[in-house]
Amino acid sequence: IEEPPCDTSQCGGEFNGTYSGYGYYKYPSIDLCLCPGTVNVYGDPYGLPNKYTLKCDGNIIHSQWVGDSQTYPIGPWAGQNIPYYYNHTFTAQSGKVYTLEVETVTPQYMTDSWTASVGCGG
Repeated sequence: IEEPPCDTSQCGGEFNGTYSGYGYYKYPSIDLCLCPGTVNVYGDPYGLPNKYTLKCDGNIIHSQWVGDSQTYPIGPWAGQNIPYYYNHTFTAQSGKVYTLEVETVTPQYMTDSWTASVGCGG
């Protein structure tokens, strides 16, 4: 069975989330519409660190805490020199299911927010 051609105008997208609770929180997984080829995922945690995880068919292909670990030193990233932004490029394959997961550990009285931009053919 041959797959229909990928609609590159529907490839990737812009995503975001906000959490006003306290402690660990995993945002709902995001199914990514990807065409075969080069894909770039860029994430901005807006300071408070977030963990961005890319999966292919349920298997982790890249995962990383990013954010301002100096201003927010307490969390799973404690003591690590983490990048401020998430930036990962990979080659998507046809017939695979790709997902993006974002996690946080939010201090009391704070709100977490993040964005992700997924671009194809870059």
